Amino acid sequence: MAFSSAISALPVGPDPLPLTHLTDYQRSLAILQSGEISAPTPCPVFNENLVYAFYGRPAYRVNFSNTDAYTSVSYAPICFIFKPETASAKRVFPFDSGGFSLYRASLHHIDKVDDFLLSDQSCAQRLVGMFYGTNLSYYDIRPLSWLTFGALEVDVQNYYNLITGAAHGGDDRNSAIEFQFDAPLSLSGNLLAVIIPHQLAQDAAVAGILSKLNALPIPYKLPGRYRPVEFLMQFRGLVEDFYRRSGYL
Repeated sequence: MAFSSAISALPVGPDPLPLTHLTDYQRSLAILQSGEISAPTPCPVFNENLVYAFYGRPAYRVNFSNTDAYTSVSYAPICFIFKPETASAKRVFPFDSGGFSLYRASLHHIDKVDDFLLSDQSCAQRLVGMFYGTNLSYYDIRPLSWLTFGALEVDVQNYYNLITGAAHGGDDRNSAIEFQFDAPLSLSGNLLAVIIPHQLAQDAAVAGILSKLNALPIPYKLPGRYRPVEFLMQFRGLVEDFYRRSGYL
């Protein structure tokens, strides 16, 4: 059975989670001022202008080497948190599609990324219900350990191997559900919160924009010299705390 068909046949799982989009502060200025997240250039994987978001988890890494350190606030990570019902996705994948080549140890060599394309957004809930049981287990990357599959469900078994670590295959993005949008994501009426450096959260102009959007600023401390890639775990904690206070977890 094809992966998409197998997932579509599952019952809808836990309530939907918000969507996250990570960028840096320099890029976030255009987003805040325009009121939307757009894709100015085509994605190199699908050759389309696409906006990407992850389901629930702030899993995206701002694209810097681990050795890069900065003193300018321009490179500080920013995380936009959107309502679950923000927009209709063009594509949904059960993992970060850009990292597909890293998953080969868990998959067959003839598998293509489109073999794992899901039919609609509800499949995110179906996936979580089937492989994790709860939203919290999905957020914590703790898949159920006792699942078994039939002989015809080889792609489902391979995906399970991927997310359980039965084979090597990338980092936590190999199980972060990806949403792709072919139209800009509007902030108005859709934005729940923004994780932002405390220096910027206290800025009157930034605070004014977020207030008009009815979006909660979630400040974090940015030191005088920092590596953007080192904030992932802190962001995970901040997002989890927000979800718990908001009733998503």
